[in-house]
Amino acid sequence: MDQILRNVPILTICIIAFLVVLNIRIRKSNRQQQNAEEAFWERENRANATRKQDVSNLPYITIPKEIILSNIGTDSEKKLSNLSEKQILNLTGLTNTDLKLEYGVANLEFLSSCDEHFTELVTALTDYSKDLLDRDMNNEARSVLEYAVSVQADAKPLYIRLAKLYLESGTPEKIDDLITAADQLHSLSKTSIVADLKSLR
Repeated sequence: MDQILRNVPILTICIIAFLVVLNIRIRKSNRQQQNAEEAFWERENRANATRKQDVSNLPYITIPKEIILSNIGTDSEKKLSNLSEKQILNLTGLTNTDLKLEYGVANLEFLSSCDEHFTELVTALTDYSKDLLDRDMNNEARSVLEYAVSVQADAKPLYIRLAKLYLESGTPEKIDDLITAADQLHSLSKTSIVADLKSLR
């Protein structure tokens, strides 16, 4: 046996060892994937069997009338006004399965609609703050931006614009509050927002 092994090229031994290790890793990965899929479908089945829950006391977002000036006539202003009549929820970070497990499958369509309204709200606030800044209405823009942060809007321009207004007004220490707020976001953009705010501080 030793004689046979001595006659086998080292390269061949390395290839065989590599293939053995590769096979073990592939089998392990396949098992992990299978386990993950089984866990997903088990959770999904439980979610689809969850009874409808009361959603009347969820933290619905209210748009203050005072931040909508109703006098600059932009599309963003009109959009905000329309959204103020709708039910809005920030459900960022929650999957459909999460929502069904928590509130029942019968509420999914309604909750998804509320979440879509939040996405529209973030876009409208981003556009509206720019419209105000373009008109040198900095105080009004600041109110809009601070409101956006308070409802955990996750668009980077909102935070950067507000930080710059704080710098211009001589209150750079307020950027620390923005960093704290951004760090609480349940969004993929959180890290980038925090990093850019720290660079402005």
